[in-house]
Amino acid sequence: MARFGIHTIIGIVPLLLFLGACQAPSDTEEFQAIQAVYDQQSKAFNDRSVSGVLAVCSSGYQNDNAKAHRSERFSDYADRIESFLHDAEQLRTTATIRSAKVHDNEAQLQTDWHFEAMVNATPPDGKRHHFVSDELDADTWIKDPAKGWIKRHTSVSSTVSTLDGEAVP
Repeated sequence: MARFGIHTIIGIVPLLLFLGACQAPSDTEEFQAIQAVYDQQSKAFNDRSVSGVLAVCSSGYQNDNAKAHRSERFSDYADRIESFLHDAEQLRTTATIRSAKVHDNEAQLQTDWHFEAMVNATPPDGKRHHFVSDELDADTWIKDPAKGWIKRHTSVSSTVSTLDGEAVP
């Protein structure tokens, strides 16, 4: 029969505490609260509500996309979203948190976004085209005492987009 001395128990306690702190994000209230905000933003996209999409972002929000060679502050992001939502029809958007690390009032998340819409081509050809984009984002959220969880920064990790089934560079 195995014997456990005080040193073994002392060594196990920090491990158990560590494992308890690393529980699956779906078990935390913070994770659920942030997923609810992602759901709110997805609904705003689907409803083509610029103000709803932007409502979950902090006033200092920044969106970086290395592939598109784009770094946007809040106002530039707002302009791009307004333009996209003006053009998009039959928009279907979902956001799913892949992983989350929450520490106090800040959260780091990996999020899968799926966008699907009918859009005009650039340059316009008078036809509507089926656009699909799947994006992996690294998001930073902060917990505002008045507003709850708000998005402070997005770094687009990868994007795969098609227009009528053809890859978009």
